[in-house]
Amino acid sequence: MKYDTILLAGDRKASKTVFGMNKSLIELNGIPLFMHVLSALQDVDYIGNIYVVGPKSKIEELLKKHTNPPSFPPLTSPLSPPSEGGEGEVIKGGEGGFKKNVIAVEQKANLYENIWHTFLATLPPPSPPSEGGDKGRSFGGYSAGDEYNNPSLMDKAVFVVAGDMPLATSFEIGEFLSKSDTANYDYCIGMTPEAVLRYYYPSNKKPGIKLAYLNLKESKYRISNLHLVKPFKIANREYIEKVYEYRYQKDIKNIVRLTLEIIKRHAGFKSLLFYIFVQMSLFLSHIHLEFLSRFFRQFVSIKIAEGIVSDVLKTRLKLIETSFGGVALDVDNERDFNTIKVMYKEWMEHQKSVKVSKSQSIKDQSIEKTLTL
Repeated sequence: MKYDTILLAGDRKASKTVFGMNKSLIELNGIPLFMHVLSALQDVDYIGNIYVVGPKSKIEELLKKHTNPPSFPPLTSPLSPPSEGGEGEVIKGGEGGFKKNVIAVEQKANLYENIWHTFLATLPPPSPPSEGGDKGRSFGGYSAGDEYNNPSLMDKAVFVVAGDMPLATSFEIGEFLSKSDTANYDYCIGMTPEAVLRYYYPSNKKPGIKLAYLNLKESKYRISNLHLVKPFKIANREYIEKVYEYRYQKDIKNIVRLTLEIIKRHAGFKSLLFYIFVQMSLFLSHIHLEFLSRFFRQFVSIKIAEGIVSDVLKTRLKLIETSFGGVALDVDNERDFNTIKVMYKEWMEHQKSVKVSKSQSIKDQSIEKTLTL
């Protein structure tokens, strides 16, 4: 299964700037952050076409200029023109070292619209209309309600990934997609356990990044920027945008009001209790009362969290654990960027060593299993 991919590189509405600019376009080692992610996507078998959504003219300019990010040879031919009704110029697989088709898409007003309209652009064109039929198409080949008459549209999944994760690797993206079960779930979200991320903490000798976590019964987790989603199967998908808008909101009262409104209207008081336990666990952990934090965590398991979010969004959600850490380390501020800049080479090498260790462990287990037969 190959998934069309939406690479988010926009800077509208709730997007946070770094150094006063679109953070996905900031250069690390001479390469824009979103192109580090684009490079990682090239070697993932599960990835189909890649749609880069952001300021389209700037994205196209950078695609032409930087067609030799890590492992890419220079582009030797101009960008192909867009197909009729297409979103932008296309770098076809095999051009400029890209193995996938890369399409630049103009950003909309906010995150939700960027994902939704780019998703619609991935849909196949309609069959030729019969005489007098198929009128009033609202977006390219799609008209509102088509998904109810076409099971393949209703079930279409796209991979959504942020453009500010320069430490993303092909093997962690592949790990996430290989674990995602689209037969039984409509929305898979990546998460990384604290045990994996401790390596990236600051120490006396080296800078590092320490993250905020979702405290659950099984462990503390950082929700990553990997999403495999069937947009037509999320009834309350507009709440994803609302939550994102409040992500950096400093007024805690607004955050609480939004969350309580969603829970009250769509998930009931069981979810309210879950929310209170999560917040208490986070607060107690923050003030270093871990023994009390663990008490509240015992009531908020992964399964319960999946059920609550599924109820709120009206979908079937699954949390997917990954084991390398790079996709959890996005650039949210100048300090994060400067730290990643200093530690980039070492942290990328660490992830490669983890991959080697995991591969050897799997090999050893396979040999042991064979010998016991």
